[in-house]
Amino acid sequence: MKVDFINFLDIVVGAYRGRIGSLRPIKEQLKAFFMHNQNNGASIRYYGLWEDNKLVGGMQLQDFEMNLNFLHKQEKIA
Repeated sequence: MKVDFINFLDIVVGAYRGRIGSLRPIKEQLKAFFMHNQNNGASIRYYGLWEDNKLVGGMQLQDFEMNLNFLHKQEKIA
């Protein structure tokens, strides 16, 4: 599982190369953040796509609740 997050982190850094770059402290913080979310966040889930046992893509999904005003629902806004 830890190896999967390291591979996932490489994909994230590659997607935001100009913003994150190769700064080691930021990579370590992101890895700790992802692992903390996976272990402690009941509403956060990570999914990956593997080809030939190599992680080629991933995503983070978050469950959330929303308060809905029934007036907006009747007006077909929500």
